Amino acid sequence: MENPFAKFINDDINTPNTPFYKRKLFLIGIGFLLLILIIVLIIIIIVTASPSSFSSNSFIESKESIKNPDRGYYSPIYITITPQTFEHKYDNDNNLFHLRCDISQFSSAVNEDKKDKKLTDTALNNIDSYLNHLKSQNKNGIIRFTYAPGYGSDKDKEPAFSMIEEHIKQLSKIMNKYIDTLTAIEAGMLGPWGEMHSSKIATEENKAKVFKLWLENTKEIPILGRYPRSLFTYFNKTVEEMTNYTINKDNIAYRLGLFNDCFLSSANDVGTYRKRDKEIEWISTINTHLPFGGEVCYDYYLSDLENAIPEMNTLSLSYLNYQFNKSVIVNKWKNVNYSSKLGNDSLFYGVSGYDYISEHMGYRFVIESIDAKYRKGGNFDLKINIKNVGFGNLLKTKKIDIIYANMTGGFISRNKVGEFKGENVININGKLLEKDHEDYKVFICIYGSIENNVIYYPIQFANINIYDNNLKANLLFSVKKGGKLVE
Repeated sequence: MENPFAKFINDDINTPNTPFYKRKLFLIGIGFLLLILIIVLIIIIIVTASPSSFSSNSFIESKESIKNPDRGYYSPIYITITPQTFEHKYDNDNNLFHLRCDISQFSSAVNEDKKDKKLTDTALNNIDSYLNHLKSQNKNGIIRFTYAPGYGSDKDKEPAFSMIEEHIKQLSKIMNKYIDTLTAIEAGMLGPWGEMHSSKIATEENKAKVFKLWLENTKEIPILGRYPRSLFTYFNKTVEEMTNYTINKDNIAYRLGLFNDCFLSSANDVGTYRKRDKEIEWISTINTHLPFGGEVCYDYYLSDLENAIPEMNTLSLSYLNYQFNKSVIVNKWKNVNYSSKLGNDSLFYGVSGYDYISEHMGYRFVIESIDAKYRKGGNFDLKINIKNVGFGNLLKTKKIDIIYANMTGGFISRNKVGEFKGENVININGKLLEKDHEDYKVFICIYGSIENNVIYYPIQFANINIYDNNLKANLLFSVKKGGKLVE
């Protein structure tokens, strides 16, 4: 059937008597309507395809105790290793342990055979098993070996240096299997308690040889010496020369640092320093990428909180013995609160100095805000702004995964998205789940490794209510209604 309206239009336009301007206006109107339709379609396409923005600065810093890897107060574990036995004891289930290993039975100066001996397969296997036990519990160890019986004060109990060399080579093969588990190897081997003093064999030259042996036979694990001057001997330089010397990252000595078992304990930390200010200045530069810690052996004014906290900051303190020296730990730190007289970290005002130190040794990462651009049902670009409020830094490269979970925390899937080295900003390219997927949560998981579906050495951010202990991950945002990002 013919459309009368169309006929009317055609007749009107095509009538010879219709003025030309009317026909022109009509065509312009039709063209204008078509242009509007095209513009509307383009806008719809652009709006649909262009990224939407989402930002959140509602992350709140927490003052809760966080047991992250490679930092904090440690518990000492005394380990006796013989050719056939392995005995250990400790008194606190901490997250970080100081493994104090007595291998005196392999020295002719101690054993009944009066012969220097290689470490037996049984001894090495026992050490391996124990480190694997720590790993299985996501715990870390700082390890030191000594020939002083009972990890005690006896001197001159070492075997010939050639056997010390053999022992380091044997032990390194085990140590290299536990790069994530071992926070550091304190070089030890010489002197009482393995503190590299008192024994005749504990010369500066022999200490430097011990560093060299550990560095050459291990990989990635930090090696820590007892005295700055011993480190200078290794480099064959004075402290003044070291201030102008750059250690390249590809140099094995980039892993060589210091432990201090008389931290804050006298004007020279009981012989630790010869030129305290200059040595601390240099050590502070290498401690930006190395662990540093030890214990406080005597009560001295430097361990007063107003003096201790600034030095802990300067030296990037990452670990300390929680039980030594008790006169300092209890009287000066546990019985004195952190306040405005000690610093401007108001969140921790009223918290004991001991707890403040506990939560700031090493790194302490706080998410400050996140910014995201995303397409519904498509990719998102995420920027996470982070502040490190700890004394030190992250010392190991970690992996980053994005984890998707349902609203009750049930795992859905995970994607590998990069690495984390302690930067202030993390940039991530991710992908939302299917457009019609039910509401879900998006987490960030920062960790050392995954083996047999077990996550090892994850990092918890110091924010309120974001860490999921089952997922070992930190909540970033939720996705609702098929693609809307919400806090």
